[in-house]
Amino acid sequence: MRISGFTLPLCARCLSLIAGLIFAALLNIHLPVFGFMLLVPVVIDGGLHYAGIFSSSNRRRLATGFPGGIAAWSMTTDISIFLQGV
Repeated sequence: MRISGFTLPLCARCLSLIAGLIFAALLNIHLPVFGFMLLVPVVIDGGLHYAGIFSSSNRRRLATGFPGGIAAWSMTTDISIFLQGV
């Protein structure tokens, strides 16, 4: 991914996942059931791209990665809370 002529060392999806993760952490977002559903677009987009069925664009990677980052934060914190109670 390039921004103002500078090549970033991360792909658009990874950058967007990290941005979503930071956003969710700052707002302390917890979405127990819905959080898992936010991962579905990332899995579908990444899986179909990996399988060679279609080529994903950077815009699509950004759009699917951000909610995936929120889901990753939500699921990580929910698992952590569950394990503390065990």
